[in-house]
Amino acid sequence: MIKIIEMGISILLLISGVKIGEFYGDSLLEVHLSNGNIFNIKTHQRNSYSCPINCGAMHHHSAIVGKNKNDRSYVINYLDSKTPLRLNNYEIEIIYEIKKNKKNKINKTKVEFQNFIRKYNL
Repeated sequence: MIKIIEMGISILLLISGVKIGEFYGDSLLEVHLSNGNIFNIKTHQRNSYSCPINCGAMHHHSAIVGKNKNDRSYVINYLDSKTPLRLNNYEIEIIYEIKKNKKNKINKTKVEFQNFIRKYNL
């Protein structure tokens, strides 16, 4: 009986650890801007590094999420409820969260702006 309880607790800890890791881990985003450009961005709640704007690598660019503006690196801004989300100086129209499953199939889910703002405590 004790071994079954130990196994059950171990499974619960494993599952909860994975879910917590998904919530606090990096978010891969596809950001569509008002000027028609599409950027692949990687964000993290406590990220202190962002790729420079002239980064030529083919990858998800690291971006800082906050209220500060920066013309040299990727920053997602939110100033107040009257101003929409912006990637540097361009208004964001749509954000999709990208998740890969075990078969390397990509799932895109549209992210509501209010949920994005709440997640990053803006």
